[in-house]
Amino acid sequence: GTAGGVCALACQRATCGALAAFFRLTFNDTKPWTRARKTWEVVRRVPCDRLIPPAPGPQPPPYCRWQGVACCAPAGAAAGACGAVHSVAGITLHADNVNGSLSDPALMDALEQLHACGLRELDLESNDVGGRLLPRWGRFTNLTVLNVGERAARRRGCARPAAARRAPAASCAGPHRRRRGREPGWRRE
Repeated sequence: GTAGGVCALACQRATCGALAAFFRLTFNDTKPWTRARKTWEVVRRVPCDRLIPPAPGPQPPPYCRWQGVACCAPAGAAAGACGAVHSVAGITLHADNVNGSLSDPALMDALEQLHACGLRELDLESNDVGGRLLPRWGRFTNLTVLNVGERAARRRGCARPAAARRAPAASCAGPHRRRRGREPGWRRE
């Protein structure tokens, strides 16, 4: 849970657990992640209940320092640009040998937990990520960017919750060729 707009102990441990599951489900020992591996690999050795101290202080949790993880800062939370302070607002892992299926139920569980804790952007461009955007993706109402492969999927018309609509319209445009997809509520670009 959150307390006073901050991702508190339960929220931080749930976020760490979801990130650990994401790593386990998208890391392949025969073709391992290249750059971000060094910072994420800690979850192979140390459980989240030890990574996140019982009384987290004002400092961001360790996962906020992992490569490709963008956490919500106080200014971003105050502006409505992200959820609770210290929650994961975005994951950006370009060309890092991340591999998995967006229709894998276990990976979906991890991503859904991250979404519940504040995830708004998932950018996995130029990795080995496949699968279909199944109807379950329709529950990701706060997710404004989903970029996989050489294409990006964004909410149709950039429809976002009111707090996120304050973002400039340019954040809805991208350099990708636009195509309409069949995924509910999403379009391909």
